[in-house]
Formats: sequence, structure tokens, C-alpha cells
Amino acid sequence: MRLFLGLSLPDMHRNALAELQSNVPPGRAVPWDNFHMTLVFLGDATNALVDELDLALDGMRLELPEINLGGLGQFGGGNPRAVWVAVAVPVGPMWASAILGGVLLLIGALALALAARRSHRAETSD
Repeated sequence: MRLFLGLSLPDMHRNALAELQSNVPPGRAVPWDNFHMTLVFLGDATNALVDELDLALDGMRLELPEINLGGLGQFGGGNPRAVWVAVAVPVGPMWASAILGGVLLLIGALALALAARRSHRAETSD
């Protein structure tokens, strides 16, 4: 399973992306509920790692700072598989604090997940 961590987008951005998507050449449409802002792509993950991360992140909430959408790109080179929209963020100390807080939260969650994995391995190897 390909795994990433992301934040939900406000309805106004989801609506704008749905409108944009309706004007993009045919392809697989992304459901409105799946529009998100990716924080980090973790790559392929086992079900066990997904479960550990789910437990580590359970109950954590990160507020999305004010953002603007702008710029388009695609994944897949000459044979595009997906379109992405760039996120423009206001510059300022509040945004820097939000990024730092989010990164620290993510690092903490990953550390908890890895610690749980090590603990589980130690328990099962005894």
C-alpha cells in the first residue's frame, strides 16, 4: 500500500478543485472527499506499519493554515497518471509556526510508531 500523511482541505478549495477537474481531459476523477494537501509521502508500507501509524496518529489534529491554490503539474512525465495543484502559503511567523508544529507532530508520531514496532518485535522474539 502506498502511504502518505496529509491534511483535509476546506470546502472552498475542494469546490475549486472539483471545478478544475471538470475541465481537465478525461481520466479517473478524484472524489471530492479525497482532495487533500500531502504533507509527506512515505512510500510503500505494510499493513502492520499502517496500523502502527494509525495508532500513533489517533486523536492528533493539525489545523491547516490559510492557503491559496495555484499552479498545476503532473506525475508521470509523457504519460501522466495524476495532476497536482501547487499550494501557495502566506509568508509570516504564523505559517512558520504551523509548519514547525506539524513537522514536530509528525516526527513524534513516527517515533511513537517505530517505538511500538520495536517493542512488539522484542515481545514476540522472547
